[in-house]
Amino acid sequence: MPRRAGPIDPDNGYPIWYADENDTVLELALATDDPNLPGLELPDPGRPVRFPANYPDEAFYSLVEAEMIVDVGGGTTRARLILALEAAFGGTGEVVDRQQMVFGRVRFRLDGATPGDVYTATHPYGQIGTEADERGDVDITEDIGAPQLFATALAATPWPVLRATNAPAGYIGDGRTATTIAGAPGTDFAIDGPGVSASGRNRDPAQPGNPNRALTPLFTVRGKEATRFGVDVRRASWTAAAAGVTIDVVATSRPGQDIEVTGNGFDPTPMRGDGERYVARVAAAAAPAEITVTNVRDDPPSPFTVRVTDTVTIADATYDLDAAVLTVAATSSGGAALTALTGLGDELGEPGELPMAAPPEVVVVESADGGRARTDVRLTGAALAPRPVVAAAGPDRTVPQGRRVRLDGTGSVGLVTTAAFAWQEVTGTGTALDGADTATPSFVAPAAGTTVTLRLTVTRPGGGADDTDTDDVTVTVEPLTAPVAELGTDRVAPVGNEVTLDASGSVGAATFAWSAAGSEAPDLSGEDGPTVTFPMPGTAVDVTLTVDGAGGDPDSATVTLTPEPDQLLGDQPQFRTRRGQWRISGTSSATLPNRVTASLLGRNPGDPPAVIGDAAVDADGGFGIRRLVAPNDLALRPGTGALVELTSTRGGRFADEVDIRD
Repeated sequence: MPRRAGPIDPDNGYPIWYADENDTVLELALATDDPNLPGLELPDPGRPVRFPANYPDEAFYSLVEAEMIVDVGGGTTRARLILALEAAFGGTGEVVDRQQMVFGRVRFRLDGATPGDVYTATHPYGQIGTEADERGDVDITEDIGAPQLFATALAATPWPVLRATNAPAGYIGDGRTATTIAGAPGTDFAIDGPGVSASGRNRDPAQPGNPNRALTPLFTVRGKEATRFGVDVRRASWTAAAAGVTIDVVATSRPGQDIEVTGNGFDPTPMRGDGERYVARVAAAAAPAEITVTNVRDDPPSPFTVRVTDTVTIADATYDLDAAVLTVAATSSGGAALTALTGLGDELGEPGELPMAAPPEVVVVESADGGRARTDVRLTGAALAPRPVVAAAGPDRTVPQGRRVRLDGTGSVGLVTTAAFAWQEVTGTGTALDGADTATPSFVAPAAGTTVTLRLTVTRPGGGADDTDTDDVTVTVEPLTAPVAELGTDRVAPVGNEVTLDASGSVGAATFAWSAAGSEAPDLSGEDGPTVTFPMPGTAVDVTLTVDGAGGDPDSATVTLTPEPDQLLGDQPQFRTRRGQWRISGTSSATLPNRVTASLLGRNPGDPPAVIGDAAVDADGGFGIRRLVAPNDLALRPGTGALVELTSTRGGRFADEVDIRD
């Protein structure tokens, strides 16, 4: 059985119950005198619960907690786990109608830890974890839910409902006794982190030699099994009958309920049930304005008064593609005015013939008396004609003699996968095409001063007038000129950024050859086109282009690219001797991605730097590095006057003296 949220309680606007996949059904705990349930914080504790005047800003369907003492930073602290299905309010969190929300929560907390240390909590449904913040606190919460969208809580983590093994009848726990649990995928609360069970306290029995894992199997569990189930009325509408009217009522509730319909003009009538579905048809002399549907098995009974609407019947919703008309035929049992809408609520007009280029997927018809019906739109008419084939041979161009020219017919439209491409020369000197039956053939430009016109014919199966088309492209070969390489001027580029050099302005060039020189120069030996792209290295690089053509001797041009490192700024690096901890932070001006490495410069001349750590630069340009150092790791323990150097993958450098603290 899937998870469910129950009917909305008219007294407070929350679901009366939630049910899990094991058919455990919980009610919202609002009792003020039940020792097994969570206490309520009411504005006026001496008065009864009443919405909204005397109502708590949070209440629970279930509340499960686990605690244990763990070892951190040479001392101890309390670790806490909370698993809850909680009712609260959106917006400001104050008790306001229409802001009711229910969310599933997983929360893990501890304090007094070493900043930067990572702690992971394993709970009965999975794991969560994070590092301790600068105060040494760990506080991570996962909440899933939204105001008025009560079904969203069904996708939260704490499902299925867990139960204490000593739960009293009618409850999932007594709310006071720490005990073992059942019903959830797991049964323990465990923490993995540095030395959390170093003293031996709360050591995991399965890992008795592991001081970095603490575990408890004990939980306190609060929650009450539902005794009221209410009823959710899905429809109450009337239609004309021989001796008056019939009222059709459709509703849902829990299986096995006793639900009846009452109202003016008819005797109380029971609803017939099948599982969660309930139905009734009631005979009445006239249509009442409203009826009451009551779950009489509830204690006290749960009455729900709803408006009775007319019955809207959609006889036809057909779209004729030939006429471009949507025909909607509908009636109201009370003769009320009708309006047709799309499934998204956009108004189409009164039912009838509605011209439009394209119909909605569904049509909804609403009446002025509240009736509503919905149906899929049926399509009729001839199939639309396929898009005509349109050949596109590409723009005309001018090229040097001897250059390989690549044609492109991929811009042709109206094609299918079996379309055929055929290129042929219309005017020219007998150009030889490579791949003349493909979308992208090529040829070598013939003698200078000539013009070649090529025709692309695209054909798809069908044989109709719209199944074939042609397009011409003209290629003019430039007069023969001596090759001249054009590469632009020297420039500066940020380290790590993509650099593109464009030599398409070169004249008389049939071939291109690239090379680069420098200690970190890229390998351009395989590049043979008019452009090259590569990441800017951290040192200067000279890029040389050599062009050749039939008009004269080869020509070369060289540009020098100078790296521009990012501007790297660091806060004064700190080393805390008592904890043996480095704290290093700063900013970078470079675009992302970028990474900063911190190194402690050698104690003696000639000593290599010792890497402290590295970190990615975030979207705001900041970075932070933390590291704990063992007492015997002398290479990473600074002396007076020691320097820390920062280097980035974008070429930046920064150095500062270490601030050594206790």
